[in-house]
Amino acid sequence: MPTPIAQNGIPVAPGYPNYSNTFLIPPIQSDRMLERFYTESIFARITSRDALNEITGPGVTVYFLREPRLTLRPFVKDGLMVYDTFEADTESFTLGTAKYFGIKIADHDKMAMKNWPRYLSIMTESTARSFKLQLDCEILAQIIADTDCHNRGSQAGVVTHSYDLGTPGDPLLVTTENVGDFLADLEAVLDEQSLPTAGRFVVLPPKVKNVLLKSDFKQACFLTCNSGTSPMVEGEPPMRLFGFDLIFSNCVPSVMDATTNTRAYYVIAGLPMATAFAAWADMTSEMRDKDNPFETYISTVMSYGFAVLYPQALACAYIHFTPSP
Repeated sequence: MPTPIAQNGIPVAPGYPNYSNTFLIPPIQSDRMLERFYTESIFARITSRDALNEITGPGVTVYFLREPRLTLRPFVKDGLMVYDTFEADTESFTLGTAKYFGIKIADHDKMAMKNWPRYLSIMTESTARSFKLQLDCEILAQIIADTDCHNRGSQAGVVTHSYDLGTPGDPLLVTTENVGDFLADLEAVLDEQSLPTAGRFVVLPPKVKNVLLKSDFKQACFLTCNSGTSPMVEGEPPMRLFGFDLIFSNCVPSVMDATTNTRAYYVIAGLPMATAFAAWADMTSEMRDKDNPFETYISTVMSYGFAVLYPQALACAYIHFTPSP
């Protein structure tokens, strides 16, 4: 094993002073802020934000008018005709959820820090990324709860009831041999709802990427793609398969399945039009307290709302993988 690099300075022989980390050789604070690593946020890719330009402020309720349908009736010459009346069928949600973050700093410290504006900007951006990841988790959990009952379970499919998408206690095992069949079944469940094919997505745990890379899709892609442009050369499977945009996220909800004693994942598939998300622009405040006039208080509040508008345009599978030996 190679000798690790010394982290505590150059060794000093007995009798020789150690000047490291003293006023003679003081430590240096780098201007670079060490980055934290975040998974990529996905909520903007799986929800509709059509109402965004209509929002006038936090706390408002957004109404959507569902397209009306008129009844088709047999026509009889000189017969009595029946007329429908216009019925307003609406769906709505309210920007009734808010999150905030805040920080206070003494003015003397703020003036002494030569890069305080940059530090504040970095902290704000980092917190905004964390906010987006929390949104991913909240939105995926809501989608799971509101998915149409015909698009989940061991008898999924509104017409045939013939697709097993897994149930708690009996999750669907996804392997290198059946990962294609799994995606095809998800597609078929959505097809039975007579949904548009354009724009469909599926949100998968990263483990599925590993399964795809070990499946027959790897060989098929190498054989059919030019070796210089094949996504497999870069270590990525094709990002669109079986009519789905593949989205891999660590925010996919998971639980320990009590029956199989394995981690099971809730996989979501569907169309962005099935859901709606709206947020009000961040409201930032910078103020002082009369009792602490030499301290600055900075806070930001973010208001948002979310709703499932078309449950039938979403499908949910409950899957797991073979445990590692």
